Amino acid sequence: MAEIGNGHPVLAFSGHEDVVDAVGDWNTEPFQLTGKYGKLYGRGTCDMKSGVAAMIIAMIELKQSEMPFKGTNCLQNLLCS
Repeated sequence: MAEIGNGHPVLAFSGHEDVVDAVGDWNTEPFQLTGKYGKLYGRGTCDMKSGVAAMIIAMIELKQSEMPFKGTNCLQNLLCS
């Protein structure tokens, strides 16, 4: 978790880094990106890793901007297995 500022209000960015298991009910090869019926299939096509990276960059940019704001901005990242 990372925090910038203090007090209220609190703005929390929340994300997770779990992955979809490569075994199970796959109708396509999980390690090969497959386009089918206008959708993309494959491991990683619906996870949140890029969203978590974007939140981290946003927090870095906010800190470096030294823009004054009231309250606390925090980033919470959930690691699941």
